[in-house]
Amino acid sequence: MHNLAAGLFGAATTEIDRLLQIAGLDRSFACGLPGAGDMYVTCVGGRTIRLGTLLGKGHSYREAREIMAGETLEGAQIVTVMSQALPRLVQQGMLGADELPFMRALIAIVVHGKAVHLPLEEFFGGAGRL
Repeated sequence: MHNLAAGLFGAATTEIDRLLQIAGLDRSFACGLPGAGDMYVTCVGGRTIRLGTLLGKGHSYREAREIMAGETLEGAQIVTVMSQALPRLVQQGMLGADELPFMRALIAIVVHGKAVHLPLEEFFGGAGRL
């Protein structure tokens, strides 16, 4: 699982970089403390990793939310906001419809209640994405 986790971490960092580029912000943040640093802390412990563990065990997002009632899930809130932002960015021509496959997978899980499915072929070099 460590290799998969490292690969997903890399894919997420790449997607953060792309979002920073679109926003016209300093892209070095993706690999620095605001991006990779914060994501590392998120991945090694706390509420978000517990949510991910529940999802990975087959619970739906709704079920996981019920199990974690009363806990703030900032990551899930970000995914919800991104579910609204991505279509706008595509419509404005700032983002390709097939970009950010990891975020799109998270949106499917958190916002649309889909089962966990990570299209790894899209994250790791499929169709020239990374």
